[in-house]
Amino acid sequence: MSFEHWKLLIGTTAALSSTMTLLPQLLKMRRCGARDLSYQTLYLYLFGVVLWLVYGMMMHSIPLMISNAPATCLAIACIATKWKSDRTGRPQNSTTARS
Repeated sequence: MSFEHWKLLIGTTAALSSTMTLLPQLLKMRRCGARDLSYQTLYLYLFGVVLWLVYGMMMHSIPLMISNAPATCLAIACIATKWKSDRTGRPQNSTTARS
């Protein structure tokens, strides 16, 4: 494997690993609600990954594009889940207690 291939592999792996750290948070938000998360944090994260995605497109960087496209989707999903959780006042998938 050439040095260029190693750089691409390491960059893609690092970027995807960083991106996927938001997935467990999204799953927890769906189970337990999102009251403890701030919109400011989620919007700032979204702003950052969108900028990285645009930069990756401008630089024709496959690792940046591959990692930040799903990160953008995950950030939007987290914001939507928080919004829905805040509107209902309970976790999205919770059921009401039956007497």
